[in-house]
Amino acid sequence: MAAAGILVCMLSFWLPSDCLLCSKPPHQLCADCLALLPFRVRTVDRSGLPAGLSCIDYDSGAAAIVKEFKQTGSRFLCQKLAVPMAQALVSLASRGIPAAVSAPQLHPEPQGFLLLPAPSRPKANRERGYTPATMLATEVALQMRASGVSARALQIFKMSRFVGDQTLLSAAARHQNIDGHMSLEPGAERHLSGKTLVMFDDIVTTGATLREMNRVVQLAGFESAIFLTFAETL
Repeated sequence: MAAAGILVCMLSFWLPSDCLLCSKPPHQLCADCLALLPFRVRTVDRSGLPAGLSCIDYDSGAAAIVKEFKQTGSRFLCQKLAVPMAQALVSLASRGIPAAVSAPQLHPEPQGFLLLPAPSRPKANRERGYTPATMLATEVALQMRASGVSARALQIFKMSRFVGDQTLLSAAARHQNIDGHMSLEPGAERHLSGKTLVMFDDIVTTGATLREMNRVVQLAGFESAIFLTFAETL
């Protein structure tokens, strides 16, 4: 992480802040507002992808929290976002495989979960000094291990510098923007064998980024079992 990114993360963790949703100090998300967030883990379908899991609708509250996390790299918000995501995978591991996410590759133990976070654009990485999805996936894996489920996060993807910001693009434009512009980091294949591969991102909208990730994983000769996001746009 670049020095600027480290400084932002340290400040966001240690200095008091007002709640993003109710403006009360001293945390970016107070306990009352956190308790009111409409979490509902459910399966998510996107064309060209294995079944996915998401934890909340992308409404104004979730949008504000995700935006602040991505802009500041807040460790506090990262931990809060990670809780329902880790619980979703821990629950999946403990109760077996629901038909909605059934796949031959989905065997949480003993191989363990390998969370594959979405990469950010090189320009965004330079400006932030961190990659939000990687930061979040690392925290989710940490919480899963604390619950006794084998998991780790690994950034295996790299994105072309020619990819633009997806935020304001249409569905078709999102696909065109990212299609063919992602590849594996050198030597990444050796980490994938025998693992339950979970493609990981903060939000799923059209699924364009996840489809490109899935294409790259399949090109390397592997299959992603599921994808996991914090929020889903409806």
